[in-house]
Amino acid sequence: MVYLPTEAPFSPEANDHICLDVTPGGDLLVIWTLATKHGPGFYADFRVVYARSTDGGVTWTAPAILVAPEKASTYCAFGFPVISKTGRIYVFYNLGSGIGEGYCKAIMRCKYSDDDGHTWKDGGVDITYRRTKFDHPDPNVLSRCLVWQGPIRDSKGRHIVPVTRFTARYVKPLSGEKDPGECRCEFLRYENIDEGPDPEDVRMTFLPDDEDLISVPCQIKEANGKSFCQEPSLALLPDGRLFSTLRTANGQVWYTVSQDDGHTWRPTEVLKFTDDGEAVLNPLSPAPIYQLSDGRYILFMQ
Repeated sequence: MVYLPTEAPFSPEANDHICLDVTPGGDLLVIWTLATKHGPGFYADFRVVYARSTDGGVTWTAPAILVAPEKASTYCAFGFPVISKTGRIYVFYNLGSGIGEGYCKAIMRCKYSDDDGHTWKDGGVDITYRRTKFDHPDPNVLSRCLVWQGPIRDSKGRHIVPVTRFTARYVKPLSGEKDPGECRCEFLRYENIDEGPDPEDVRMTFLPDDEDLISVPCQIKEANGKSFCQEPSLALLPDGRLFSTLRTANGQVWYTVSQDDGHTWRPTEVLKFTDDGEAVLNPLSPAPIYQLSDGRYILFMQ
């Protein structure tokens, strides 16, 4: 157990998006999102916190606030670490502010540490998600994106993280209460972060190149053909291809594969236990995949 809030001010139900990594000094570092209340509107209370363990996860420090909202109309959420080969630790997170729909309207901000994650500096820069045809046409309306897992390294050793993008309802209106809305998947690659640049000098590439991004046709009748896939998870295959599992509303895990480091992806399809076998069933729930130290892969589902 990393942390279980049992008394004020934090809510036991409002813990979300935990990411773990090993610091250059060998400690375990976890980053997650925490709030003081759970229920409608609790997202405005989100803040990003961190804890560390020096004994391999047996004991953990109390959560310390990495960044918290400065005013009621903003939130800080969905932080994830990216560790440079120089030892500098970056934590990118969503700053929800300004005009937009829902709790995923955001720009990215960054905190970074040069002392193994003990103290943190403000990155001092706003990082915008790329604009797509699925965003509101008014550039003042923020994109609806989030990263829910930390990065892996691609075939060339570059950090790459998966991104969920929600289509603006101005672009694809809801057809009724049972319409889940539309979401698609993409990826964010850090080109020079292993050099340890200051946050304003970090170079990033959004993938895929195809402006339609990655989609899964939603089989819920009320969705009217919209795409619904989110929270993609990534693994690097032995031959250098990227393999991504996708959370869907269709009752199965779907997947796609890239053989060019994320620039293009195969059409999505249902994941099966064998090529001609049964589908991997899963409710509308995350389905993360990880590579184990012995070369095998492990997939989690409900």
